[in-house]
Amino acid sequence: MLVTRRYVEQGSYLNFRVRKALDKDAEYAYVLKTKPKELMVVSIERNDLEAHENPEMKVLDCDIQAFEWLFADTSREGCISLTLNNDVAYDTASSRTDYTLLNATCLVVKDMRVLAETSGRLDGLIGFAVVNAIKYNVPIIVSDKHEWLFLKAYIDKLKANVKVEKVSANHDQLTVEKYQPVLATEIRSQYGRTFLETATVVGTTVVVAGLAFLAYTSYHDAQVQEQKEIVQRIVKDPYKQYRDEINGHHVTQDIDFAVNKISEFEKLKDWYVQSIDLHEDGSYRLSFKPKFSTASLTELVKWMRENSNEKLVIKSNDYFAVNTMPAFKHDYMSAFKRYIIDTQLNFAQFKDLAQFSGFNNVTLSNSFDAANYQTMVGTISANNIELSQVKAFYDQLAHVPIADKGLRVQRDLATGEYSISQQYKLIGQLDK
Repeated sequence: MLVTRRYVEQGSYLNFRVRKALDKDAEYAYVLKTKPKELMVVSIERNDLEAHENPEMKVLDCDIQAFEWLFADTSREGCISLTLNNDVAYDTASSRTDYTLLNATCLVVKDMRVLAETSGRLDGLIGFAVVNAIKYNVPIIVSDKHEWLFLKAYIDKLKANVKVEKVSANHDQLTVEKYQPVLATEIRSQYGRTFLETATVVGTTVVVAGLAFLAYTSYHDAQVQEQKEIVQRIVKDPYKQYRDEINGHHVTQDIDFAVNKISEFEKLKDWYVQSIDLHEDGSYRLSFKPKFSTASLTELVKWMRENSNEKLVIKSNDYFAVNTMPAFKHDYMSAFKRYIIDTQLNFAQFKDLAQFSGFNNVTLSNSFDAANYQTMVGTISANNIELSQVKAFYDQLAHVPIADKGLRVQRDLATGEYSISQQYKLIGQLDK
C-alpha cells in the first residue's frame, strides 16, 4: 500500500488545492484538519494482492494513534507512532527471533506534519523509531494492548533518552470515521469546483482573449519601431556540482533486483544461484552451483533455455551468466537533487539501524569534501543472514540518498542464509 500525504493551506480556492493534492492514481483518500489553517490530504494506492485480501479499506491505525495523541494536548511537538499491521500477540517475545516476522508501520510526526513513514518488519522498524525519536526529541507512542518490553530493552541497551508512552487502542465511532479512507472520487466530488473557481476560470478566459488581441495589435505597431536588445539573465546554481553527483542506482533498487533475480531460479531442482554480483556500470553476473555432486548439468542448460532470458556460460567448472540490468522505469536518485541531507546524522542513523538489523559491519573507507557538500564511501556487509532481514533493512534506507557502487549477494546452501557485501556512496551537506 502506497500512502502519500500532502498539506494545503485553507483559504480561497481550497477545493482546487485539495483536488490538486490528491494523487491521480489514488483509489482511496481522506482529508484531515491538522492545524487551524491547514489540511492534510492523504492519497492511498493498493496493489492487486492487498485489494484481494482486504477488499474493504480499513482505517490507518498509525495516523489515528499519532494525531489523536497530538490533538489531546496542543503543547506536544510531535511523536513517533509505532503500530502493528495485524493484531498478533507477541508479549511473550524473549528475543528478536520471536517477533522477527511481525509487520508494522512507523510514522514520524513533527509540528503536525508527517516527515516520514515506513512499513516493514518490526525488528527493523525499532531502530528507525528510536533514531527519529532522538533526532526530533519526541516520544514513541504505542498501543496499550501490548507490553513492548523488547522496545524498552533496546532503548536501555543504547542508553538513549527516549520516552515510550502507551495510548488507548479503543476509539469512539466518530474518531474512527474521521480517519476512514473513502473512495478518492468521493473526495473529488466533495471538494468540487466552487462558484469562485468558476468565475475565475471565466474571467481568466476573457483576460487571455483580451491580451491576445492586445498582443496582436502591439505586434503590428512594433514593426515600425526600432528593435531593442534583449538581455538574457543567467542564474548560476551554486549546487550544480552536488546535483550532478547524485546519480546511478539507489541501494534499494539494486538489492530488489538481486533478490528478484535469485528468486527466478528457485524452481531449479538440482542447481541454485550461489551468488550474484552487481556492478556500478549496470552489469551483473550470476554464478550457479550444483546442490549435490550428481546434479544434472543437462537440467540446468535445458531449464535456462526454456525458462530464462539469461545465457548460460560454461568455462571449466564455472557456470554463470553475465548480463546488463534493464533501465529502471523511474530515476529514483533524481528525487534527492532537490535538497541536501545532514550527512553525519544520516550515516549515524543507518549505521545504528544496520547493527540492529544484523548488518554488523558498516565501514566508512573515505570522505571527500567539495566546495559545499560532502561524499562518504564505504562498505555494508553481513554474514549468515536471512533474505527477509536483508529486504527489511534496505527498505529503511529508501529515504536516504545512498547510491550503490557494487553489490555481492552470496548464498550458503547448507543453512539457506546469505552473505552481503555492499559498496555505497552517501552524499549530503558539509560537516560544520
